[in-house]
Amino acid sequence: MNSVNFISIIGNGVWGNKLQKIIESHPTFSAKVFSMKHYSENTKEIFESDLLWLCLTPRVQINFLEENWELLCKLQVPVIIEKPVATNPYELSLLLDLKLEMLNIYVSEPWTHSEIWKNYKEISADRDSPISYKIVRCGPNERNFTNPPQDWLIHDLYLMFDLLGEVDSIQGKFSASWSDNYRNIELIFSLLSNSSWNLTGGLGSSKQSNWLISLENEQIELDFLNTVLSINGKTIINAFQGDSPVINMIKSVMAGQKKSDLIAKVNLSSLLFLPKYSI
Repeated sequence: MNSVNFISIIGNGVWGNKLQKIIESHPTFSAKVFSMKHYSENTKEIFESDLLWLCLTPRVQINFLEENWELLCKLQVPVIIEKPVATNPYELSLLLDLKLEMLNIYVSEPWTHSEIWKNYKEISADRDSPISYKIVRCGPNERNFTNPPQDWLIHDLYLMFDLLGEVDSIQGKFSASWSDNYRNIELIFSLLSNSSWNLTGGLGSSKQSNWLISLENEQIELDFLNTVLSINGKTIINAFQGDSPVINMIKSVMAGQKKSDLIAKVNLSSLLFLPKYSI
């Protein structure tokens, strides 16, 4: 009989409770939600967990890591920190000052663990480098601690990093155009010789999450929300309905994968800081 891995979720908001349901749909995981306000009353149960998932605002998330740094360093329990990890340079500096490399920390990036993404990378491995990437991700939610681009588009920066495997070139060659109300952004990158990237995201009337990758003689489209992969308008793969990127990511984290690029991924948040923070 398989053992059950226990996951503590810190943060009893909408996402924390939704996450618990996702996790408990898998037979080898159980999860419990703890409020940040009362978590200190349950420290034994929490820190004996197989994994911690922080569903907190950036500043509160940083406070939790700072308060429990020594214990987390000693136990090396895996910890997933939720996006956005920082909304301004001050929060980013606080987070980096915690010497994250000494902890067993991972960013929340479920889409990089999805089956549709895995299949795209397998398909693209046999093709020439794309000419361009056009990416759109938006949704109707607005949160009081962040702006919509920071909430939505970080998913695609993590995917972009997963393809490129290196962050310096991403940070060095891009332009950002914000809407007047800072609810939407367009990011333009020139990378990988002649390959160009255009990412737009933020507030939208409905959820949208699409990648359009143009090659010399074909176009590949990824529809993450409807889990459809198409080539030249023809659906190639539409069999991901049973996929759970969250569960896939948990399994990867518990196996100790992808920890080495933590700092690079944390630094990606700076690409979505508001213009007033630009030097």
